[in-house]
Amino acid sequence: MKDVTVPPLSFPFSLEGGGFTGPLREELEKKLKLIFQTTEVADLIKQLPIIVSKIGGDEPPTLKLSLVAEERSHLFKFFYDVLYSWLIPYQTMGVPLLFTINFSIPEVLLKLTFCEIVARFETLDARDEAMKNFEYMKGQIALGTRSPWFARRLLELKGVSLDEKAVTIHEQVRRLMERFPKTFDESLFQEMHYALLSIPDPFKELRSAHHLAKMVALGYLYKREIEKEIALKPEKRVLKVNLFRERVGVREKWRKVLAVAVGVNFLDQREFLEERHLLKAIQHYLPEACLVPGSFYTTRKEASRLQFLYLEVEKAGEVGFSTEDLVVLRKELASDLNDRVEKLIHPVFMPRNEEEIMRSILQVAGQVRHVSDLPHAVMTFEEQTQEELLYHVLIARVTGSKNRSFYDIFEAPTPMVGFQIEAVKKVGIVKKRYPKEVCHLRARIPKEPFLRKDLSVDLYKARGRLGKELRLLLGHFRDLNGGMMAKEKELLQEIKTIVEKENENDEFLLENFYFSLQPIRMRTLVDPHHMASLFVGMSKALRLDKKEVVVLQDNPLLMIIRTQLGHIQTELNKILKNLKLPFDNVLTASL
Repeated sequence: MKDVTVPPLSFPFSLEGGGFTGPLREELEKKLKLIFQTTEVADLIKQLPIIVSKIGGDEPPTLKLSLVAEERSHLFKFFYDVLYSWLIPYQTMGVPLLFTINFSIPEVLLKLTFCEIVARFETLDARDEAMKNFEYMKGQIALGTRSPWFARRLLELKGVSLDEKAVTIHEQVRRLMERFPKTFDESLFQEMHYALLSIPDPFKELRSAHHLAKMVALGYLYKREIEKEIALKPEKRVLKVNLFRERVGVREKWRKVLAVAVGVNFLDQREFLEERHLLKAIQHYLPEACLVPGSFYTTRKEASRLQFLYLEVEKAGEVGFSTEDLVVLRKELASDLNDRVEKLIHPVFMPRNEEEIMRSILQVAGQVRHVSDLPHAVMTFEEQTQEELLYHVLIARVTGSKNRSFYDIFEAPTPMVGFQIEAVKKVGIVKKRYPKEVCHLRARIPKEPFLRKDLSVDLYKARGRLGKELRLLLGHFRDLNGGMMAKEKELLQEIKTIVEKENENDEFLLENFYFSLQPIRMRTLVDPHHMASLFVGMSKALRLDKKEVVVLQDNPLLMIIRTQLGHIQTELNKILKNLKLPFDNVLTASL
């Protein structure tokens, strides 16, 4: 593109000097004289950018569209792309002629670009519609000539191809590197290329170049920051969360969404986070949040155990997310996700031991000695499938003519548990008159209601639900292998009540704390107030990012040690053993 110098003031719009000569020079001078409505340079500067249209011939219908603006890179491409995409929405526009040139006014060191496009239409009505649209678009085009940022956003609004979007992303990434050279290096381009190849095309089509570039930058920053932190503390999990409001869609079909970007490192190769973990964590605080279909994207660097996750949620009815929503998620989401990290465990292969079942049948039958005895039951976990938990249930009772048979009792459907009778056996007689029988059942319970934050299965609660269903069918019965569990449940509830008064209401963390108490038989004997004090202190210590030893009280001695070194617990157990303290005098817990 040649640069033509225009003399100032005396005849500022004539074109002199060595660049263009002959008919082309004369034609260019005529075009500029028609566009410029002043001979004063100062007035010309105030008018910039100048955007005009002129109706051409009627056969075929044409329209001449011209632009004069301060010189900027890709200015003509912007002018052409906006007109081609939006002058006649959803219709193809013919372009028989296009022209652009840069020139300057030396007096004020002003460099200008002149663009002209001749558009051809199939009908006169189409040209009239284009004229109306062009008048409306003038303001937007003018803003785009002054602001490269607005020009990019305008093109994204009007719709651009994936190739053009990739070029825009590349430019934005390059600008980030130039603006923040200490933060972004050449490896940012590698992240960009990987993202552009791995992100599905439908995902890219519905999101702006700015949006995609932000995802690339966040993924890069999370990787660098997490690698720095784990280099200092290899046994520490680092979890970064970023939230920002966005709009996704094309043209007029926009959706208000909340974008959630997460970076995390795993401490074990078998740990993982997925879409369902992230969505459940968000819905725990914002129940009305719904997943935007096709918005989940993730990458995992296996060698470094790093993962980047991205997901979008929206509210029904095009309602956006409030500032209060973002405040809650920014405060709670990272710690909540940390609890939801799931770990793969090898399934157990152990065929059912019939000898053990027979022994259990004899034991439960032996507990029923009197006619007035309640039914006795033993509930034992057997296995789990993808969807269900399976329990063995043995029920012993004294039966009579007025008792309903086990087959009648368990024939009726129950709300949550499915019962299948394996066998009903006569196992003796009470007072030489009343037969005693044992029913062997298999119980199936849906797994979903008993999944905890980290998707571990709470067999404790599942067993409690099974017992509740049995009481609905049998009435009161004696739970032979659940006495200790009932006492633990009672004590844990007492601790929860005390802890809630201290505004420490993380039930998931409290359960982990209580069931980590050693020795196990002391869980039903501890003072709930002491345990509540110890849990509150441990919760506060976990929120601190430093190693420390805290003594809460000295009678009894309650001590908390916060460390990133896993072997400390082993060393501490050795020290306590060497002290030769009574077994019941030392109680430990770990989180």
